[in-house]
Amino acid sequence: MHVIGIGAGDPRQLTLEAVEAMRDTEVFFVLDKGEEKSDLTALRYGMLDAHLPDPGAYRVVSVPDPERDR
Repeated sequence: MHVIGIGAGDPRQLTLEAVEAMRDTEVFFVLDKGEEKSDLTALRYGMLDAHLPDPGAYRVVSVPDPERDR
């Protein structure tokens, strides 16, 4: 299992170590933070598209982000 952070959120700042981990991963769990943060979800999918040229080589499972007490 790899936990891959996207850093500051700029796709250009993704580390080589993160890209290597992505290429070694078969299933990605992407947190869905709801409609108000859909741009963040799109960013995550864009990073997969940019660094993993064969979309058939991995699966993406969208998981709803649980509510938190704030």
